[in-house]
Amino acid sequence: MSVCIQQDKYKKNQFWTYCATIDSNSSFSSFTLKQWKFIKTIKLWKNRYRQRKILASLDQRVLDDIGITYRQALQESAKPFWK
Repeated sequence: MSVCIQQDKYKKNQFWTYCATIDSNSSFSSFTLKQWKFIKTIKLWKNRYRQRKILASLDQRVLDDIGITYRQALQESAKPFWK
């Protein structure tokens, strides 16, 4: 089984990618599918939190460019990260 998550740097943001082949001798083999899903969920929550924080900091000109109102941006950024 292969697992791929890469790391690419783009300005201050970092996008991760690790590539490894899982076999019986690999340290990754102890991870179960449930654990990988948990890690994936945590990453999703982290990305939501980061994106909503950035959205809340955008000014009206940028919000007009992306086609949402200030009120919509505040509503979206007020959501908890798990929703």
